[in-house]
Amino acid sequence: MKKIFLAILLVPTFVFSQNKGDYFFQYNYGQVIDRYNKDDVNPYSPDVQSEFQGRDDIEMGTKYSFGYYISDNVSIGFDYMDAKSSGSNAIEYYNGQFNAANIFAIYEMKESNGITFFGTLSYGHVEFSSKRFFIYDNSQISSNSEEGTSQKVSYGGGISYKIDTNLELSLSITNSILDDGFDGWDHGSGTDQYLYQSIGVRIYL
Repeated sequence: MKKIFLAILLVPTFVFSQNKGDYFFQYNYGQVIDRYNKDDVNPYSPDVQSEFQGRDDIEMGTKYSFGYYISDNVSIGFDYMDAKSSGSNAIEYYNGQFNAANIFAIYEMKESNGITFFGTLSYGHVEFSSKRFFIYDNSQISSNSEEGTSQKVSYGGGISYKIDTNLELSLSITNSILDDGFDGWDHGSGTDQYLYQSIGVRIYL
């Protein structure tokens, strides 16, 4: 996987002509949604997820990005995310927080009426801490994964609209895949996943 992302970062530098050459800074703020993993098999306490049975537990996260256009429709860069996460099942719930540092590539696929459609791919490192509690009395549960680190792969897309020469707004959604244990319990399935739905403000430097 690391070799793939080295290729993403290095190969376009030689293949594409650097026509655009714009640096940018971007701020994103949005929802972190823990996704259910059907492979976490436990008949007594299955995998937790955000909004289980209508529970209001979606958390928020911020992301800061710095990037550079290596061609008119391809940009690469680095980002840092600081966020919280939460989820539940019928027995227990968890509260967590995490930060992630990533390298990313963005491909702007199409523009129509001033709106640009884009796809994203990133690879990074996550540090997390999570605690689990019983729903019936809020007492803390002993966990086998209260703190940990993980490699992470994310993919997604969105739309953007340039409202000024150096200012752009965007809406995006990404799905991140990382090691099981992110939600405070390692079921042995290998992965956990979360969605990040956000609004972004980009400033071209």
